[in-house]
Amino acid sequence: MRNGPAEKRIWSLVLVFLVLARVQAAYDPENAMVHCAAVHVVEALAFGRELFNYGAKAPKLIFGIIVANAVWFVSAAMRM
Repeated sequence: MRNGPAEKRIWSLVLVFLVLARVQAAYDPENAMVHCAAVHVVEALAFGRELFNYGAKAPKLIFGIIVANAVWFVSAAMRM
């Protein structure tokens, strides 16, 4: 992935979605955790596809952290 304007915009959008999901989860945790978990799972899938299918030059540790975060949010949503 190059460091161009389009890439910066898409990463900014992803970060906005993640922040909004966490704010929603903090405001109304019982109804928002499923949405928050879904956002994190989609983020993990998108990042994994960029990393493995398109050969993005990103540390695999970051992907591991993203996957762990997605697993935690799914786990938390299932416990609600």
